[in-house]
Amino acid sequence: MSSLRELLALTAGERALLARAAYLLAAVRVARAVLPWPRLRRLAARASRPAGRRPLPASGSTDLCWAIGVASRYVPGATCLTRALALQIWLGRRGQAAELRFGVARGAEAPLDAHAWLESAGRILIGAAEVPRYAPLPPTGRRGV
Repeated sequence: MSSLRELLALTAGERALLARAAYLLAAVRVARAVLPWPRLRRLAARASRPAGRRPLPASGSTDLCWAIGVASRYVPGATCLTRALALQIWLGRRGQAAELRFGVARGAEAPLDAHAWLESAGRILIGAAEVPRYAPLPPTGRRGV
């Protein structure tokens, strides 16, 4: 019940951001399940082109990060990669470049553990809490997706 109260306490704009975030996370999650990685990358690159027909909300990247973080708690399978890809697409549609980064570490239960996060202008936007545990892989050299 407290989740419903928290939702109702949000402004209409915040609820709209959460709805968009949930939709985008679900779409990325389904795409990750059915598409091979190279095809998903191409599709995400196409989806993250700046939107020209209708303007997107004027909220800053902080608002979008918040919305992705909250909505990801309610979208099954919204892993770090799903969250990072969704935010990268959303920011790209608003004209803000962001780079998807990967890191690896020795896992406790598996021989290798991986993490994905998103960076923009030298700042980690999403996935920062886990980054210190991982050795970053070299960037792909491509901006965007």
